[in-house]
Amino acid sequence: MVKQLVFPCDRCGECCRNLRLFGKPYEWLLDAEGRACRYFNQRENLCSIYPIRPLICNIEVGRAVFYKDVSPDEFIKSNIQGCIFLKNIAAKQ
Repeated sequence: MVKQLVFPCDRCGECCRNLRLFGKPYEWLLDAEGRACRYFNQRENLCSIYPIRPLICNIEVGRAVFYKDVSPDEFIKSNIQGCIFLKNIAAKQ
């Protein structure tokens, strides 16, 4: 049995904090300032609706949905690269 990669989320919040960078599919989630997710709790650095978060925010669901376009491991790898990119942006601010 082949073990699949798991996304190593460290709950940094950069994906939620910079949601505007993800483009049109995520626009409906933007806050009034058009930058962060409307459900992102900045004080706690967590999603305020995590147990019922939109499917588009769930990487494990995304892995299954995009399986036809890329392998599950490639999907996880691309999300890891995106996470690193967002952390680098945050580090420069």
